[in-house]
Amino acid sequence: MTPVARVAVDFRSPIGLEDAVNVGVAVTHVGRSSFTFAYRGEASGRLAAEAETVQVAFDCATGKPMPVSHELRARLSALAIR
Repeated sequence: MTPVARVAVDFRSPIGLEDAVNVGVAVTHVGRSSFTFAYRGEASGRLAAEAETVQVAFDCATGKPMPVSHELRARLSALAIR
């Protein structure tokens, strides 16, 4: 399980019903027990919002964070900004 520990959203411009919306996501950080996604939302080619979330690898049995698995780390690395 990977609960979201933090969410931050910065509004940049409104999105209308007629706008074509595109959202991009990338991994910006992988730590020992957490990882960070950055999001960029565009409406008809203009920046509408930027956001960031931090997810935590979590062990439900112990109720504590756990290290990010090697498999998940590899998958996240493929999405990382370089």
